[in-house]
Amino acid sequence: MVSFIISLDNSYAMTENFFAIFLKNKFVATSEVIVVLDGVSNENIITYCKSLEKKHENVKLFYISKVGYGKANNFGVQQSTGEYIYFINSDIFAEEDCFEKMHLKLTTENVACVQPLLIYPQTNLVQCAGTFFGPYFKDHLFDGNKADAPIVQVENKRQALTSALYAMRKDTFLEFGGFDEFYYNKLESFELSYKLTLAGRVCLYLPSARAWHSRGGGRSKYTFDFRQQESYFWTRYGPSVNPDISNYLNQQINENIASHSYYTVMMSQIRSWKDILSKTPLQVSQYVEMPWISPGSFNLWDIFPSEIMRYKNPLALIVESIRHLHDNSQWFKFRNNPCDIAIDSYANVVNISDYIN
Repeated sequence: MVSFIISLDNSYAMTENFFAIFLKNKFVATSEVIVVLDGVSNENIITYCKSLEKKHENVKLFYISKVGYGKANNFGVQQSTGEYIYFINSDIFAEEDCFEKMHLKLTTENVACVQPLLIYPQTNLVQCAGTFFGPYFKDHLFDGNKADAPIVQVENKRQALTSALYAMRKDTFLEFGGFDEFYYNKLESFELSYKLTLAGRVCLYLPSARAWHSRGGGRSKYTFDFRQQESYFWTRYGPSVNPDISNYLNQQINENIASHSYYTVMMSQIRSWKDILSKTPLQVSQYVEMPWISPGSFNLWDIFPSEIMRYKNPLALIVESIRHLHDNSQWFKFRNNPCDIAIDSYANVVNISDYIN
């Protein structure tokens, strides 16, 4: 039997939209649904969830005081009876066969934890394809890439996953102590999956299973200071971290890219890019560092002189996120060099012309 654990702390509209789709899923209909209202005070949400519990025999509703994501989900697991547990955020909208595909991996292969491809519904771009590590940082792998990009379609192990939607056996969850309740709304599920990897278990990214992550509807309603939580993780696990960002870059730097020598402009605040790129076949003719560029966005008209636009050799832009390339599409069209590439802090390597078109 499968138990879905939903720690609810959301707007009414998002909550209603989530359950309207979630409870129609055939796999969900034969599973146990544990809903934990984590200090919810909105009477509309409470009334709505009570109506769901009356209408659906498989829905079990629990109300607790505000305790945060990790503790609320631990409580939900304690109430569950399933052999397999799925953690899912209430801003996730899964494709019809997503849960079945995840379950098949858990039951037929040596997989301890599995996560699907998560996609932004607003842009059809990747939100998360598992997690990677860089030197002294980590993030969602391939965030901002196209959902149909070849690299995104590769099923493989990851060092860590996100419980926005992931599944594992209940006995595995309990064996590894569940979510660390020191965290309030950050890193608890990531850390648990990383502990599985350190113990030799397999955390699998499964791109054939797909779900849409709307984000912004749930716990982002609240203000959290994550600095201490991040420090807590890195103090405990920093020495064990094996940066794998260069490995993912190497999977995308094909022979054509490797054959060029790039005028490389580093517009990222990550200080270890030279070391990262040294572990790839990328050829660099010259480095220019611009760490003062805002990580939130950039305007190439306001950064580069016109001689860069006229520069005939290919450019390699090292940016925080390739999503900002779209904001500069006209600049790239004026430049008109089909060999220009961009590399970002989510381990993406893209041909700029292909990406913005």
